[in-house]
Amino acid sequence: MGPVASNAELLFGRTLPAGLAERLVSGLRFARRAYIDWQTRSHLVSYPKCGRTWLRVMLSRAVLDAAGLPTQGTDLTKVQRLHRLVEGSPRVAVTHDDDPHRKTPDELETDKSAYRRRRVVLLVRDPRDVIVSQYHHRRSRDRDFDGSLSAFLRAQRGGYESLLRFYAIWWRGKQELPHAVVVRYEDLRSDPVAQLHTAALGLGFDRLPDASARRAVEASAFERMRRQEAVGGFASHRLRPGDPDVPNSFKVRKGQVGGFREEMSEEDVEWVTDRMNDVLPPGCFGYTTG
Repeated sequence: MGPVASNAELLFGRTLPAGLAERLVSGLRFARRAYIDWQTRSHLVSYPKCGRTWLRVMLSRAVLDAAGLPTQGTDLTKVQRLHRLVEGSPRVAVTHDDDPHRKTPDELETDKSAYRRRRVVLLVRDPRDVIVSQYHHRRSRDRDFDGSLSAFLRAQRGGYESLLRFYAIWWRGKQELPHAVVVRYEDLRSDPVAQLHTAALGLGFDRLPDASARRAVEASAFERMRRQEAVGGFASHRLRPGDPDVPNSFKVRKGQVGGFREEMSEEDVEWVTDRMNDVLPPGCFGYTTG
């Protein structure tokens, strides 16, 4: 008996056919997630590989530091648990919103009205850097893509066009969301303390002490986090390399701004830049001109 069937037996007090058991347990999990989402009024949204794990770690460190609580042994990626640890903290949902990295551009949900009465922090990053990081994640961590970077860029499902479409949808959608705040990865790298404050306030946390924000940023420096990941220094399974001998399998990889130019051919650099300017609205998150 598999774990799903076993769980179903515990829930329903009888043995169920495997297929039915899987559907029932899956339905219950979906209902639980929907209930938690219904209770949640703060959402941290991003396309994968925009630096969300880094932001979550900094935010958790800062909130716990401000409350005088230790971080050792705590999964710092779980900002959605902070409301249990620190009284008065908001319940935060962390989402890729519609899983755009698994869909074609035409399959993406365009209606963001569900967020209208909620706080939203949208984390964005130069899509050219995002797609390179996503390629390495899929190739070296998920290991569900073994083609070239050039092929991944042009993949119909979860490729560069899906990413650009996601950005365009959110650029337009955020205009109707009164409580939406945008944090750019590039700004987070250049002024992490200020952007950490912006993200925390945007999600509904009390103003963090500057000292707590600074300590969180220092403790979450990229090289420090990478060293910790290499030796298993994080409580989260997410912050472990797929293979310690493969640098591109690390969750904390490079975090460079503009690093896509080092990894793409000249032709691909020209193509991704042209497509970005063609697909994204003028001025979209500061990545396009016009």
